[in-house]
Amino acid sequence: ARHTAGSVDAFVAQMNARAAELGLTATHFENPHGFDADGHVSSPSDLLILTQANRAYPRFLEIVATAQTTVGGHSLRNTNQFLGLYPGANGVKTGTTPAAGQCLIASIERDGHTAITLVMGSGDRYEDARNLYDHYQNNYTWLAGDPRALSILNRLHDDNGQRWYLAATADPPAAL
Repeated sequence: ARHTAGSVDAFVAQMNARAAELGLTATHFENPHGFDADGHVSSPSDLLILTQANRAYPRFLEIVATAQTTVGGHSLRNTNQFLGLYPGANGVKTGTTPAAGQCLIASIERDGHTAITLVMGSGDRYEDARNLYDHYQNNYTWLAGDPRALSILNRLHDDNGQRWYLAATADPPAAL
């Protein structure tokens, strides 16, 4: 923080400015390391936005997917136990503090699709993330086509569990 911004306080100010640029409305930093502090907060939705923004950087993807490496003669081990143990796991971040409990942002890629699960305040973050991902796998499918045209608003389930999709047959009305 001092090397990048000149002081820890200046770095934290930069972090908060970047959070504002990204639209992270429930996030405020008090320190650069993430340890508990009054006013140091975030939300699952903000962490998802931050994760998606960082996924645009190939180096970020490489770092968070690395289970173990050696840098400058020092062996480094990622604390994300999903890496190498859970099929398709390729990141992202673990964290544990007394106030936050066990937290995990898990990225899992299978069949060319990436799902991100966020667990906060957990007693067993890996089991919770596995359960979330398994629920996703068992209850959702990827569909081809325009993602704006396919949403929860245009699908129905009948009494037999059959899924039906609705398609508009006319242009929308002109705006007034």
